[in-house]
Amino acid sequence: MRHVPCLFTLAMAVLCTQMSQAGPYAPAAGVTGSTAIYKTDVGFTAWASGYQDYLPGAAVDEIWKTPELALGPAAGDSYDIVCLGAGGRITLTFDKPIANGAGADFAVFENAITDGFLELAYVEVSADGANYFRFPSASLTTDPVTAYGTLDPTNINGLAGKYRQGYGTPFDLSVVGLSSANFVRILDIVGDGSALDSSNRPIYDPYPNYGSAGFDLDAVGVIHQLLGVPGDFSGDGMVNVQDINPFVAALANEAGFFAAHPNINLASVDLNADGHINVQDINPFVDKLAGAGVAGASLVIPEPAVALPVMLLAIAFARRR
Repeated sequence: MRHVPCLFTLAMAVLCTQMSQAGPYAPAAGVTGSTAIYKTDVGFTAWASGYQDYLPGAAVDEIWKTPELALGPAAGDSYDIVCLGAGGRITLTFDKPIANGAGADFAVFENAITDGFLELAYVEVSADGANYFRFPSASLTTDPVTAYGTLDPTNINGLAGKYRQGYGTPFDLSVVGLSSANFVRILDIVGDGSALDSSNRPIYDPYPNYGSAGFDLDAVGVIHQLLGVPGDFSGDGMVNVQDINPFVAALANEAGFFAAHPNINLASVDLNADGHINVQDINPFVDKLAGAGVAGASLVIPEPAVALPVMLLAIAFARRR
């Protein structure tokens, strides 16, 4: 967080932002086409409940080193944050995993005081806490930015901190190929151009800063939660032979399956995370059964109407024996 500058500096920051060269990405919060999500949006179902690996970088005073302030709902002000410092990082955890659903799955909140007075960070996610996947990013800001300089949000994509305080930057797990995530890691970007985006372009943001340098994390809001056990089509909390027939039923009639099982979360049974239950889920489902110790001989053959999916399921089992 930067300490609030004088009104003249803020006015100039807003003016410079408005005059900057527009890019191809979503615009600032409140502008048509923006992807910003307000902190009280009804789509949020949960918030980060824990943290680990808080490693603050340089130029952070002790007053800003309270990671607990990043937990719970976004405050949307300049002070209810944890400062990462230059090059610092933190990992957020959740009571239930984030799930891949339709559209954005979670959003990261920073405390920028204007639409252009932005500090940026990489975002990475992990299902197991060991293997992390970084969201692809783009930064089209071509010149260094001074300590109180500004950025145009339309030149930024895939980086946290794109939007002003109170508005979250959304992220979709399908972009990195995950069906669920238990950990979200935020890594501050030192804005001198030494950090690179996914196309190896330098990333610039206001630099240098002192006392409260780096990304200021307000909160991480969850939109889609994993409410069930992945692969549990029967809803009994386990992956076992009882899931085979419901799985085949879902293959044959997805809408009918969810109508009959309203308590089963799509994200927990869409094992390849493409938004549907289809033949692409057969191999991942077989992997889940194999991991649970279910042998191919446990297959139960249902009515002929779904003979093809069952045959495919049997073939997938056979390949693993």
